[in-house]
Amino acid sequence: MRASTSFSDFYKPAYARLHGDRGDGWCALNAYDIPNDWLQIDFGKTINVCGVATQGDINGNEWVEEFQLSFSPSGDSWETYRNTDGVIMVRFLG
Repeated sequence: MRASTSFSDFYKPAYARLHGDRGDGWCALNAYDIPNDWLQIDFGKTINVCGVATQGDINGNEWVEEFQLSFSPSGDSWETYRNTDGVIMVRFLG
């Protein structure tokens, strides 16, 4: 796992695992000011992703409210996931 930034050593990308018990999960350095930070997960091979789950920090103080899913077979150029109508799929807390 890699990320564009991390808030501190308590919020490393490796801590971004569902139901993880290390650290406080991953958090970007400026989560409120710079919405373009990213978390990258390399599965080591091409897979079909059927769902994405998020979870707030271990203390329940922070959580994701919006995200987009992008993918890249090579890791060089990225494509944002779109539905069958071509609309970018964004998950909003609502």
